[in-house]
Amino acid sequence: MNPFALGDLIRYRRLGSVATYRTRGDRGDLVEVEAVDVPGVRAGLRFMFTRDAVAKMECVAPEAQGRWPATSS
Repeated sequence: MNPFALGDLIRYRRLGSVATYRTRGDRGDLVEVEAVDVPGVRAGLRFMFTRDAVAKMECVAPEAQGRWPATSS
C-alpha cells in the first residue's frame, strides 16, 4: 500500500526552508510530484522523487484520510 494518495500535499523542511509539493503519480519506486510552493522553483514544475524520500516528508493535506503514516517533527 502506498503511504500517500494522488493529490496529497507534502512538505519538506530543511535549514529554514520549506518546500510544498503535490503528489501526482506513482511510478514504482519513484513518485511524481508537482511543485506548489518551492523556493527558487516555478510552481507546476514536476519532479520524480524516490518513494523513501516522499515517505519521510510531512503530509499537510491528505486527499485520502488515514493513508498517510504518522510523522514526527
